[in-house]
Amino acid sequence: EGLKSPKLKSAVRTTHGGVMRDLGRFDVALRYGTEAHAITDSDFRPCTLLGAVNFELGNYESARDWYAKAAERGASERSIDDELRGIYMRADKSKRDEIRAFLIREDPVRYKWAQVSGSRSPRRRVVASAKTAFPAHWGRSGGFCTNGTIHTSWFTMAHSA
Repeated sequence: EGLKSPKLKSAVRTTHGGVMRDLGRFDVALRYGTEAHAITDSDFRPCTLLGAVNFELGNYESARDWYAKAAERGASERSIDDELRGIYMRADKSKRDEIRAFLIREDPVRYKWAQVSGSRSPRRRVVASAKTAFPAHWGRSGGFCTNGTIHTSWFTMAHSA
């Protein structure tokens, strides 16, 4: 890699780590995130990557520490919470229960979205809202990406209706 700028080297490693995370290659994602953090330890982006990978691996305390470092370096609480919510939504039921228990122990007010309320999960509430608000548009893709997440446009429309 012929990159000279430390910031660019870190960005490439962070991006590559994110791709590896998306592919489920968490060991490689951790390696790239760690390398990126070593290059630019004042940047929050490698910290959020390491937080997310550790969270998906079930290393919740380590993930919490990485997310705290990310926040100290400028990551917004909202972006961190959005990432946690995404991991939670993509998890299977048993993993979701584990994540919920950890988050509620950490901060029941901040993570109230993870609490079970009735029989509808947060994802189901968003889907129900989108289906109700835009029934003519719902059938094309079901509102979901191939990885099971809700299309941003559907989410936005559901919350702006």
